[in-house]
Amino acid sequence: MVDANDSREVQWLRTRITHVGLRAKLRKAAEQQSGSWTSHTFNEVFVGGRWRRLNYTELGQNVLDDGLGLMVHVHTFNDHSEAGLIGWGNRHSHPQHAALFGGPNPYSCVSLSDRFGPQTKVPNELPSGLRALTIERLAWYDDPKRPPELTTTLWDTESAGYFFAHFDTNGVDGGDALEFGYAVDQRFTLRARGHDDVHAQGVPKFWGDRGAFILRIEPADFARMEPRIEYELAWIGDRVGASADLRWEVPPGVRITRPKR
Repeated sequence: MVDANDSREVQWLRTRITHVGLRAKLRKAAEQQSGSWTSHTFNEVFVGGRWRRLNYTELGQNVLDDGLGLMVHVHTFNDHSEAGLIGWGNRHSHPQHAALFGGPNPYSCVSLSDRFGPQTKVPNELPSGLRALTIERLAWYDDPKRPPELTTTLWDTESAGYFFAHFDTNGVDGGDALEFGYAVDQRFTLRARGHDDVHAQGVPKFWGDRGAFILRIEPADFARMEPRIEYELAWIGDRVGASADLRWEVPPGVRITRPKR
C-alpha cells in the first residue's frame, strides 16, 4: 500500500486511515517491511464459477494481509513472459530513482484514504482488545527529573505549555499502547474550582513502552493558567466515531501546578 521505507508515506497510515483495526494492521506490516523491498505475486484460479485469489495455499485470500498490509493489485498477466517487467530489477540504477521514489521500492503512494464496502469484515478495534489506559501522574516537560529518553523537538516553548501524562503500563505491551495512543481521542482539560478551564491536546509524541505522552496547552490558554493553583486533569474525548470504544481513565487526584511566573 505504501513504501515502508518512506517516512512520509508511513506517517499517512496514522493520519489518513481512520479505521482503527485497519490502521493497526497496516502499521504493523509497514514496521515489518521497513528496510526491505516488498513485492508479491499471487495466482488467480477459476473456482465455483468465478476467479478467486490463490495466495500460496490460501484460497480466496483477502487483500488485507497480516504480512504485506494491503495487497494493491497493480498488474495482471497470464504468464511471466508476458509481464513486460524486464526492467523491474534495474530500479536502483534508474537515473531518476531517487527523485521518483522515497525508498528501494519501485513504487510510491501519492494519495491515501479509507473507504469500506458493505461486505467489509475487518473489526473496527485494536487487535489486542485494549480499550482503556489509566493516567497516573503529570509532570512538566522541563522537569529536571524527566527521564533522558523522553525528549523531542517542541515549538512555541516560550508561550505554550507542555507536560507529560504518565500512564500505567502494567501488563500492557508497548506496541499495543502505541496503537492505542494513535487511535484514542487526545483532548483533555485542566480544571480548578473558581478558575477557567485550561484545554490541553495530546501531540504526536507517544512512548508506548515508557508509559508517557506529551500534551500541549495553547499560548492563550496557558496565559490564563493561574500559578500555584492545582489543576486536575479530565479527559473530554469524543465517544462517537471510529474510536468510540477507546478512552483514557483519569482517577481523582491527577493534578499539576504551574510554578510562579
